[in-house]
Formats: sequence, structure tokens, C-alpha cells
Amino acid sequence: MIPADTGASPCAIAVRALSAEVARALRGAGDPYALADVPHLGSDPAAALAAVRVLGPDALAPHALRGTAPRPDDVALVRESLLAYPATAPRRPGDPPVAAWRDWATARLLRWFGAAGPGTDDAYLRPEALPSGAGLERGWPAWSVVLAQLAPLALPGLDSPLHEEVRHHRVELARAVTRSVLRRDYRVAARLARWLALVGEDPAAPVGVGPLVNHLEVLGDDPRLLVDASVARLLLEDER
Repeated sequence: MIPADTGASPCAIAVRALSAEVARALRGAGDPYALADVPHLGSDPAAALAAVRVLGPDALAPHALRGTAPRPDDVALVRESLLAYPATAPRRPGDPPVAAWRDWATARLLRWFGAAGPGTDDAYLRPEALPSGAGLERGWPAWSVVLAQLAPLALPGLDSPLHEEVRHHRVELARAVTRSVLRRDYRVAARLARWLALVGEDPAAPVGVGPLVNHLEVLGDDPRLLVDASVARLLLEDER
């Protein structure tokens, strides 16, 4: 269990607790995983909803990668988080709709698990309703920033024009991963490694994503980094 930080907000504590539980479920051998049972989530309903909202699709990642189904109360919690905190528009005109993409992915996973209803329909279910570009025309460094924000979309069962774009620009993705490692920005490196693990490395620009994930997994106690590294690990294992 992650010890509570008395100086942190209830939301920050809940996000850390949920991230740690997601990472534990991803790294475990099929241990039960249920959102409603995560420590610190039951004590503050508003913080619980916010934490689920922050993780977005990753709140369901253990189910997506392990092939299990979420409990009905977990589905209700995820759906409620979508409705309680509606997606915000990009701050500047022309910026990629990161929040909308993440909501689309969450809703897509809910539908995948057979959970239809409020928060899982309309434009969220139509990837063609979202712009396909993630800012690549601004250069691969800016593009990689958006991809890092959209790391929760690097899960099996999700596909969209954005995923196709990443598959066609694996060299640029490799550059971004290398850059983040050289800068010791390991959280971004883990997020981008998820994309590489999902779409596969380009032979023209190999990164060695397997050894990189090994390195990232032993770096520290950042639960959010461990979530990304653990997802990448499972995606690589699925390729074997």
C-alpha cells in the first residue's frame, strides 16, 4: 500500500493509490482487481471520481490486458466519472483534443466490456469524429508530447486514425523515446514506450524497447510510471 502523504490533496492521494493498485494488478499473476476496493478511494467520493477521471482508460487497463471483466460497480464508477467531469476543450484553437481522445478510449473499453449507457455513446464511439493528426505537422518533438499525454490509448482493443498515424511514424516515435531517455524524463519515456510496444519497433530505428522497459521498471516508486512500464511489458509479452 502506498502511504498517505499528509501534505497532498485528497485527489492526489486517490490518484496515487489508484495508480499503485493498477500497477499491482498489471504486475501480478491475475490477482483480483476492483476499483471499488482500492484504498483511499472509498473515503472521499469526489476524490475517487477525480482519480478515475485522471487515469481514464488506464483505470480499466488490467481488464483490457488480462482479459477479465470489470464488476458492475466498477463500470458504474467509471461511467460516473465521465459524467461528473466532462471533457474540457483544448486551451488553444488547433490543439489536439486530448481529453476527447481519452474519453473516447474509456467509453470504447466500457462498450467492449458490454457496458452501454450514458457516457459511452455519441461521438465517443466514432474515432472518425476525432481529428487524426496529433500535431505531427509541428514536428516530432511536439507530436511526441501529445502522444505521451495519450499513452492510455496504447492498449489492445483500441484502434483509431491516431493509432494508424503512430504505426506510420515509428521512426519519429523512436526518436522521441531516445530523446526522453537522454533527458532522463523517464515518465515520458515510459509513456512513449507503451506506443512502441503496441505498434512495434521500426527496424530502421531500433530502440530496444524490452531492455528499456526493464530499466524503467526498477527506477523508483512512481506509481504512474510503473503503470506505463507494466502496460508496455504486457504488450511486449503478447507479441511473443
